[in-house]
Amino acid sequence: MLYRFNDKKGIDLITRLDNQNAFRGLLIDRSDVLWGGTNKEGVLKYNLKTNLFRAMPYQNGFYQDLLVQNLELPADQLPPLPKDVVPYKFRYTFDKTGKMWFNIDNSQFYQIDFQTKKLTTVPFPFPVPPALRHDWTVPVTSIATDPTGRIWILTDSLALWYEGGQWHPFRHPIRSGSTRINQPKSSTLTNGIEGEMLQIVVDEKAIWVATNTHGLYSIDRTSGQIKQYKHLPTDLRSISSNQLFCLFADPFDKAILWIGTFGNGLCRFDKRTGTCRRFTTQDGLPNNVIYTAITDQRGFLWIATNQGLCRMDRRTFKTRTYTHEDGILEDEFNRFHYLHLPDDRIILGGIGGLTSFYPNKLRDDDYQPPIQLTDIQVNNQPLTPEQLPDSLPVQAIDHLDLPYNQNFLAVHFAALQYNNQPKIRYRYQLIGLNEKWIETSRPVAEYTDLRWGNYVLRLNASNTSGIWSKHIRELTLVIRPPWWATWWAILLYIGALAGVIYGLVRSYITRQEAIQFKAIDAIKARFFTNITHEFRTPLTLILAPAEKLKQRLRHIDDRHQLDLIYQNATQLLGLINQLMELSKAEAHALQVNESQGDLVAFITQLIQTFEYQSNTKDIQLDLQAQNLHPAYWFDSDKLERIVSNLVANALKFTPVGGKVTVDLMPVQHLDSTEKRNPKTTHNSWVQITVSDTGVGIPADQLPRIFDRFYQVDNSSTRQQEGTGIGLALVKELVEVQSGTIQVFSKVNSGTTFRVDLPYRPTTTSEIAHSLPTAVESEANESDEEQRSDDAPIVLIVEDNLELSNFIADSLPSHYQIHRASNGAEGLEQATKLIPDLVISDVLMPIMDGYTLCKNVKEDLRTSHIPLILLTAKASVESRIEGLSLGADDYIGKPFHVQELRLRVRNVLEQR
Repeated sequence: MLYRFNDKKGIDLITRLDNQNAFRGLLIDRSDVLWGGTNKEGVLKYNLKTNLFRAMPYQNGFYQDLLVQNLELPADQLPPLPKDVVPYKFRYTFDKTGKMWFNIDNSQFYQIDFQTKKLTTVPFPFPVPPALRHDWTVPVTSIATDPTGRIWILTDSLALWYEGGQWHPFRHPIRSGSTRINQPKSSTLTNGIEGEMLQIVVDEKAIWVATNTHGLYSIDRTSGQIKQYKHLPTDLRSISSNQLFCLFADPFDKAILWIGTFGNGLCRFDKRTGTCRRFTTQDGLPNNVIYTAITDQRGFLWIATNQGLCRMDRRTFKTRTYTHEDGILEDEFNRFHYLHLPDDRIILGGIGGLTSFYPNKLRDDDYQPPIQLTDIQVNNQPLTPEQLPDSLPVQAIDHLDLPYNQNFLAVHFAALQYNNQPKIRYRYQLIGLNEKWIETSRPVAEYTDLRWGNYVLRLNASNTSGIWSKHIRELTLVIRPPWWATWWAILLYIGALAGVIYGLVRSYITRQEAIQFKAIDAIKARFFTNITHEFRTPLTLILAPAEKLKQRLRHIDDRHQLDLIYQNATQLLGLINQLMELSKAEAHALQVNESQGDLVAFITQLIQTFEYQSNTKDIQLDLQAQNLHPAYWFDSDKLERIVSNLVANALKFTPVGGKVTVDLMPVQHLDSTEKRNPKTTHNSWVQITVSDTGVGIPADQLPRIFDRFYQVDNSSTRQQEGTGIGLALVKELVEVQSGTIQVFSKVNSGTTFRVDLPYRPTTTSEIAHSLPTAVESEANESDEEQRSDDAPIVLIVEDNLELSNFIADSLPSHYQIHRASNGAEGLEQATKLIPDLVISDVLMPIMDGYTLCKNVKEDLRTSHIPLILLTAKASVESRIEGLSLGADDYIGKPFHVQELRLRVRNVLEQR
């Protein structure tokens, strides 16, 4: 046998061995575990801290053992108990004198005086009304003491209290359909308590009743109003279940009730709000079946469950669980098998016996267990001696170095405490990966696919009271990176990334510069467009009157002066047109508009316009065409400017008596692929060669002759003035048609320009449309025709007053002329007058001619009125835009007066 001596208890038996077994050695470790070596059974272990609980197996039953063994009531004082007594009907309370009242599965009440150890029967003479007598078959449900010291009991239908040696009925019914005492039968309460009433708590204002299936009820002591609190699945602040097991008041907070449920944990109920806070196994409870929630004198809550006894701090809600390994008899307790005595002793009944203890004598475990490594596995394999530093055992290493592909780790460890090991908790933290500790019930730290780097693994454990040990085991881990993640590889990546970023930044800057240049080009194009319009308006006022004067004045001197005016104005118009084309080329706004035509006839007619100039300088101007098709698709406007500029330059720089030759011939595509435009899908090209016998161009000047505003700087060429934009425009016009231009020159021998254009010949299936039509001679209009009521009404919309007056003067005098200075004013007058014809400029303030045309054609009142657009924007694109909006005709500035009058007359006649 093994004994332990205690100053208070004396000799205490720890264990008894059989006769053939004996202890050979004893050792008590720092955690109060006794190790005993025996001669037959090996080493035995005894936890010396389990004596704080007193465990007593049942000898006669719960009632007898509770009253006799624990409360020390003499056996002859026991009340007679029926044979079929139900052990779950025990209810008790203490009155204000300290005496204990209890009831055991019947309608009889007993009182125990702990000083005299005497049991007294409390008479129950209250006459039960006959209407309620059938309900009295159910024993008293519960008993409680209110704050004034009254003893309250509940039957299945009535509530009563004991005071002054007498029972007094509660004047309000507690069951649905029950008749009020001293009230008419017709007055019934329809919202009474449902279900079996298990336990009550009585305070100054209400009686609180826990039921087995219908949740919690409160009965107002003054009005008798009954209110139910039940479980609502959608409300987490309601009670967690309607199936209640126990109900306890909180002696430290009168507004709080503690409610135990069957399988749904513990509820902290607030009387003021009718809401509760729920506690389950997730909050530290050992089980969710709650039998008790007793508050001791220190403020701890003692919760009996099916898997141990839990102590909860009612302020912090921290928990600690006690099991049979801590000294309690069994882990599973029973309903209403509990007693909390005034001296703070708690007695709990389980399946096999009773456990009693004083809460203030239970102390937390203060042992700080050290932590030790037990095993390390890498990629699911134990460490080999070669992997361990200095071939040390696992328990001794503090540093581990592994390659990047050995990064699946499982580190096993242990807490060196051997009493009640299931209550020990474990945690670990990998510095460099985990910001917080990871708690676990298994002493193993597992990490998968660890990234290369430096880590520190920290291991820790708690004692049996859940207090974390101050001893922390640390293991330094180094996962080496692969070669492509080393520092020198990273430097290479940074360099490559910097290069990519630099390239992207440069590309972005280039794009932004291109956008800015494009915006500048667009601004320049708009500027040249606007300035051209401004130039063309006064040129119209010069050319048109000069044309009229040429028809009127027949004197040779007058005709000479008028020809001079007309020739220089026409030359100025040509320069303006070149500036316009050059600005469009800069803004990439030039478009190719092909049409069918006789290329040889077109060039021949164009060369004939230079015969006067060539004859003046006695220069031989020849045109040679070889093997060309009858008709080609080509852009006549751009080809006219190309040939005109090249021939004009040749004549300008060829001395008197020289020769200028223009050759036309078909050629195949160029041999140089870098010169061939990929948009060209045919092999037939046309080569135009303009050669002269002029002064020539120095070789060092040839690369720059196509630059804008550049002029060859020598004395012979400077004799001929120019703007330096002609060849630049030629180059732009050639390239926009996907063609090429080359120049060959020798000083004092001449210059040759060769232009290759991808003009395709027409096929027999294509029908050539001849655009020009003969203009019939105008029948002389009589200026002296008198105005009549049916004379045509013409509305002139022009912001330039002089041009507006000139147009009006150019029209027959019998026309009814109306004027408007902008599109908005013109639209208003057109709607008001409904004229026979509208002549409108395009570029005007407030509303331009395009918008005016669109509004006139969309209005049903004015949609039938013909409209002629008159503008300096004479390109094909501008004409197409105006005609697409519904314009009936388009006249470019400057215009011929006779052409204007004929077009106006034709439009009016067609209408």
